[in-house]
Amino acid sequence: MTAAAVSTAAASSPGPRTDSWAYITAGYSLPIGEPWLPGSHCDHLLISPPHLHGSCLERCPLADGHARILWVMPVTTAEMEYRRTDGHEALERLFDEYAIVPTDPRRPSVV
Repeated sequence: MTAAAVSTAAASSPGPRTDSWAYITAGYSLPIGEPWLPGSHCDHLLISPPHLHGSCLERCPLADGHARILWVMPVTTAEMEYRRTDGHEALERLFDEYAIVPTDPRRPSVV
């Protein structure tokens, strides 16, 4: 099967895959083993809706449906621990409360 055929098959059948494609969505996180940039405290990545831009950016209409736009946000170990105990929405509220700049590699943890 060609890469284009695999891509088309994956796009037409959401859910668990029997091929090599990975499926991740909002709320998924992973440790990256070191800060994302020198001097940063952020050593995890969080897949999240682009909440700082509003919901209109998250859903992109297409001719035959839509695409969901998510971003990969660097976060700290403490923020991930907080999310595990208090939930994803609670962490998002803290991000809003502290008006974080997600692209600032030296931003302090909100926890």
